[in-house]
Amino acid sequence: MNRFKTIAFGLLALATFAVLSSEIRAEGGETGILTGKVTSLSGEPIIGATIKILGTTLGATTNIRGEFRISKAPAGKISLRISALGYEPISDVFDLEGGATSTVTFTLSESNFSASEVVVSASKHEQNRLEIPITTTVISEQAINALPLSSLDQVLESIPGVDVTRSGGFGSSSVQIRGSNSMTGGGIGTRVMMLYDGFLMNTPDAGSVDWQNFMMNGIGRLEVVKGAASSLYGSGAMGGIINVIGTMPSEMTFNVRFSNGFYDAPPSFVNTRNYPNGKVPYFYNTMFTHGNTIGDLSYNVIYSRMSDEGYRQNSNQLMDDLKLKLTYQITPTQQLIFSGLINRNEGGQVYPWRSKANALSADANDYLSDDQKESGMEFAGLTHVMVFDQYTKLETRASYYRYHFVIKYYPQFSEAFGPFQQYTLRRRAPYDPNDPNTFNNSDAKRLSFGIQLNRLASDHQITTGIDAYIDDVQSTLYYNNKSYTIGAYIQDDFSLGERLRFSFGIRFDLNHLMNRTDVSYLDILNPFSTAQPDGSIYPTVVSQIEHPTLWQLSPRVAATYKLDDESALRASVSRSFRAPTLAERFITEAGIFAGIPNGTLDAERMTSFEFGVYKAFGNQFSIDFSTYANFYTNLIESQDISPAKPNKQVGDIIFQYKNFAEARILGFEFALTFRPINELTFQLGYNFMDARDLSPNKNDLLRAVTADSTNNWLPYRPQHNISGSANFTWNDLSMMYSARYLPQYRRIRLALSEADYPGDFLVMDLTAAYQVLSQFKVTATVQNFTNTQYEELEQFRMPGRSFHIGFEFNL
Repeated sequence: MNRFKTIAFGLLALATFAVLSSEIRAEGGETGILTGKVTSLSGEPIIGATIKILGTTLGATTNIRGEFRISKAPAGKISLRISALGYEPISDVFDLEGGATSTVTFTLSESNFSASEVVVSASKHEQNRLEIPITTTVISEQAINALPLSSLDQVLESIPGVDVTRSGGFGSSSVQIRGSNSMTGGGIGTRVMMLYDGFLMNTPDAGSVDWQNFMMNGIGRLEVVKGAASSLYGSGAMGGIINVIGTMPSEMTFNVRFSNGFYDAPPSFVNTRNYPNGKVPYFYNTMFTHGNTIGDLSYNVIYSRMSDEGYRQNSNQLMDDLKLKLTYQITPTQQLIFSGLINRNEGGQVYPWRSKANALSADANDYLSDDQKESGMEFAGLTHVMVFDQYTKLETRASYYRYHFVIKYYPQFSEAFGPFQQYTLRRRAPYDPNDPNTFNNSDAKRLSFGIQLNRLASDHQITTGIDAYIDDVQSTLYYNNKSYTIGAYIQDDFSLGERLRFSFGIRFDLNHLMNRTDVSYLDILNPFSTAQPDGSIYPTVVSQIEHPTLWQLSPRVAATYKLDDESALRASVSRSFRAPTLAERFITEAGIFAGIPNGTLDAERMTSFEFGVYKAFGNQFSIDFSTYANFYTNLIESQDISPAKPNKQVGDIIFQYKNFAEARILGFEFALTFRPINELTFQLGYNFMDARDLSPNKNDLLRAVTADSTNNWLPYRPQHNISGSANFTWNDLSMMYSARYLPQYRRIRLALSEADYPGDFLVMDLTAAYQVLSQFKVTATVQNFTNTQYEELEQFRMPGRSFHIGFEFNL
């Protein structure tokens, strides 16, 4: 183990040596103010263009008039880089006079859709779209704002290769990229890593993300890296990266957005009851944004509130969300960035229907219909950026993250019956905050620290750094546990000639369980033949933790070949790993199911291959095609370990997370963009996937069932996924049509008959916006306008048609 620690310290020494050997730019000196405008060849202002002063942390983004302002720019000759999506980037050298204000105008010529796009998440440094060695999708701020105050899951569901599975309401959700996850345990142990401004947001206890509760307010862009990313990001990134990047205004802004509406009733031919109490459910979303730049300080504050009465029984929700982003320009080459988030959520805990004919409202005496859940999230992250010259940049990060929830059982009903109430094999009682038998909770905290050096030398882009996390979990579900993770990485991107570019990277990760060597639990599989004198009916078992320390070297080799200015080939092979989460190791129950901890759980590992091609035809058409193969060993999934018996019910299931031997996922995907005229854009995405369990001795996962003769299909991995959209803009009017289709799942977990299988649905949305005045816009949306009744997860009905109308005011 000592030699691996040596690797980590060696990488840190490498970063320190590179910093100390860099030619440090002199601080101080005279400054000036640089203002200007960025336009297209036709003279139209370009919104969202980025202007950077190379060798500094200074920069700006153009506003709706195409204008920008950079204060305290260093006097003398400065090198500028100007870029914008869909335009050829340019560089310029400008002589700025000290103490004066200089104004410049830049004109950009159109490129294709995204060949000039700059992406950060794929390699932890800025790269041109054609240089990225792994499939990456970028969603712009304009595309995010086109949706009515959307949540993260709503933005992700339209991306090829990304599948969203939700139970509806204030319930569980899971996002998988190329079949990386199942819906096991409500998203426990996701293989997709979510970042907010580069900080890890997967929960410290279960490694999950409340995708439907992360509001996309104040977000500047979204980068989705598909496929293995452990060589840079470590454990939890074997399925991909989703990086949400906050926006920062360069001038005073004040924005108000409001949207409200209601859910329509189910179609008359649908055999299900109407909404609870016969009432039409109402919802609203509101958001306030204020930002400004005052001297060296820039800030952006976003507050939003969402209230939803719920389209089905107990799916009501009330959420408050506050985001804060600050940047402070210490010197022209040093910058502090603060990202903060507070989220509060409360509402009903949604459970499966009892019958398909009663999918929206429960029986009057259903003891599950009043369970409540409250959750909260607090996050604070601080980044210090130091630029030494045009070739060297050092980032230091520290953060605090807390995610906590409590599920309150039986706030109204004092009696329960049948197997469903046996969450932990005991009867529940009305909620009492002093009695843990009446609730489940988790309070998970994380402290993190990271340092990263980017160095460009002789056409070699070196990225190296160290990450460290300490997780502390106090939970009635997952016991009380602590762990730490340390990762060290280095990557070299370099060119051989003008067209061929290689990338070599490797990361070392060490995950250690800090506070225990064993776990004790009730052996509910082997009850005593008679009750013991102390009243216990189950023996206590002590299981040793076989793998308290897990480590892995995760390498990646990748290459891109630029065919021309509009097309490139890419290929990569990588090795990834994921340590089991604290929830997977120690979970004791999940909703209506009892669980047994597993002291023998090991890490899972994956070898991944990808080949892709990007091709654009001017500014009218582009295609991004990729094919992939992922081979898993020791894949972690839950299994039903309860004994077989006649007429076994769902409530009889006892599950445990286990490593089962092998699995492989093959597939291909493509994304098409077509713009016949400037005002009209079509997009189409498709993903095909073949996901198989290759274990020699197959054990059915948690009550896994199948709709066809294929008995080794991995549950909840859809074979096809199709999404598309059409966007039309004419003067002050904009309209968008979007649709997604998912076939019936081939293998799932809980449905008792094929009629209850989820999937096999086409959902379509319509959105329109009209700019009434320069500062006022009205919006209208119909989601699921065909009123399709469908499930993404068996026995959890998703929302039918809903109507939204709103407005937006900008000052």
